[in-house]
Amino acid sequence: MTTNYIEKTYKHINENWKEDWFKACRHSWEEVQQFISMEPTNYQCKCGTYWINDNFISSRMGICAKCDYCEQPSLCNPINYEYVIKWIDTKWHKYILPENYQSS
Repeated sequence: MTTNYIEKTYKHINENWKEDWFKACRHSWEEVQQFISMEPTNYQCKCGTYWINDNFISSRMGICAKCDYCEQPSLCNPINYEYVIKWIDTKWHKYILPENYQSS
């Protein structure tokens, strides 16, 4: 995925999401994680994550909610923090980043 595509995705989120959507980010991320399986299943993402069903694996991209940083990224997923800091307005950070987050 190109940096340009990633930037476009996050800028689109920043410009089009409503405040309630940012507020719901943490809860949504926590909800998604309960569908991760600790045991092997028939639903494995290419990142190695097993899921209890295939609802969280994109058939188009072959990525899941745990490794997605560009398609439909969960802003509260730690892999996306650098993009949040770069392209999401700081007024939304309180809903996304952990209180103790230190950017490098």
